[in-house]
Amino acid sequence: RDELQTLYKTMGGESLDITARKTLERTQKRLKEARNTLILDLVESMRPDIEHSIRNIKGDLRLVITRTGDYTDIVAPIVEYFDDVFQKFVNNLYEPVRKPLLRQTWKKTLKLFEEIIILPDINALPHDEVQELNSKQSQVVETMLDGLKVYFTENSGKCLKHKTLEKMSEMQELRKVLTQYRLTTDTLIKNFVVQADNQNRFAEEDSQGEIQLQVDLFTPPGQEHHDCTVKVVSASRLHWN
Repeated sequence: RDELQTLYKTMGGESLDITARKTLERTQKRLKEARNTLILDLVESMRPDIEHSIRNIKGDLRLVITRTGDYTDIVAPIVEYFDDVFQKFVNNLYEPVRKPLLRQTWKKTLKLFEEIIILPDINALPHDEVQELNSKQSQVVETMLDGLKVYFTENSGKCLKHKTLEKMSEMQELRKVLTQYRLTTDTLIKNFVVQADNQNRFAEEDSQGEIQLQVDLFTPPGQEHHDCTVKVVSASRLHWN
């Protein structure tokens, strides 16, 4: 793709004959799409190893409750994996592939941290595996994520910028959730009440009136389909534009 871009510029770029320019642009678009597909496939192939590492971290997080000091050993499983994989990324891949691959790998890592540790689906877990983070554990998890960013941002500009990772919506949302784990029950209740009051106020401000409806669902005799009738029972305080 880079060589095609160089060829495009060498041949005159925008000044090329329109037919030749369109052909090169279409080819470059197809190459970009193929690159993106390959990157997503590669990241998905890494999922089992990343997931296994994070599950090991989840098990070790139980030790945080009774420990103080350094927790480097807890994050060791995923650090060891990244040590091996990222060295290959940095040394063997060109920037147009390397940086998108790092970005997608970071997103996948955050997603798996969310699914396994931060916001697991408790309905899908065995009873003995249901574990909510306490304040101390949430702080350790956030510190881990900050530490893992080193693999995505170092190497003399060959990787991503720190602010690029921080601005990702996935990272911002996880920080918000981890912060909630560190709030007291009273604070959480107060925040909930404030948000509920705000939603009610906005609903009242946007109100266009009230309509009471009666909805009847029924199946005609001898038929398999369902029919529905809707009747307006009453209407009040309507605002007409």
